[in-house]
Amino acid sequence: MASRILFVGKTDSRLARTWSRVRAKGYDVTVVRSRKPALELIEINPPRVVVVDMTVPRTGAEKLCQTLKKHRPNIPILLLVDDEQCPPKLPHERTLSRAASYRRLSSALSRLLKEHPEHVLRVGSLSLDLATHVVHSLKGTTRLCPKEVQLLATFMHHSGKVLRHGFLMKEIWGTDFVDDLGTLWTHVSSLRRKIEPYRDRRVYLYTIRGIGYRLDVWPAPAGE
Repeated sequence: MASRILFVGKTDSRLARTWSRVRAKGYDVTVVRSRKPALELIEINPPRVVVVDMTVPRTGAEKLCQTLKKHRPNIPILLLVDDEQCPPKLPHERTLSRAASYRRLSSALSRLLKEHPEHVLRVGSLSLDLATHVVHSLKGTTRLCPKEVQLLATFMHHSGKVLRHGFLMKEIWGTDFVDDLGTLWTHVSSLRRKIEPYRDRRVYLYTIRGIGYRLDVWPAPAGE
């Protein structure tokens, strides 16, 4: 399947020729002119890379980058800028001159795709698609909300380890405040309802009383 690239901005004749060459190389390139249609497309069919033209006004580039990193943090952003333009203080992975050659653009896209492979996390009988927010577990298949995705991804990256309340609050909510863990408890409870196959016993997420939680792999991968 061709890697999907979403370009947000305005194409002149030179850039149109460049994108034609990118398509000829096997990429699936979609061009939109502003933030709203871009976000609609991202929700329906997430691209592998989003390219944002920072030289065109009224594209909503700043809000687009902020929204994308909040809700789709796994999708890398490539910003196209004027040669004289200072690197924007926006969440992004790479910056490239809008006047860059096809070869440089193609190289930047290739690097981003290698650095950000298709994001499907797999741990034992759990698999989580970070692009679609769909999780497969022994309970079945369901969709998670953004915070549940972050929470489960964190557990999957540290499977078998006890993650303390403070670590989770800092990692997911960016706060050191642990006097009120109600938000964490609520999200863990919701996550359990979506992935745990039994009501009377835990298969995945275990409570370590007074400390935190541990994600157990079940069944264990072969060889463990």
